[in-house]
Amino acid sequence: MINQQRKLLTELPGPNSKRLHERRAAAVAPGVSSALPLYVHEASGAILVDVDGNALIDLGAGIAVVSVGHAVPAIVRCRG
Repeated sequence: MINQQRKLLTELPGPNSKRLHERRAAAVAPGVSSALPLYVHEASGAILVDVDGNALIDLGAGIAVVSVGHAVPAIVRCRG
């Protein structure tokens, strides 16, 4: 479980996210949008951790995540 608090280690987007965004821009048509050039490494509860180690509150989650959070252990254990 990720510590449920935000923590910034780099500017946003960080250097690893910038590199990934450059790769994405070179390979994906511009019509396929993305809200932010941040790339998530892991998620738990309401926190997303990007590829630079920044922990951010997920304010753009869909309805299922809003209801229960990311990677809730009880739900992950139920996967078939």
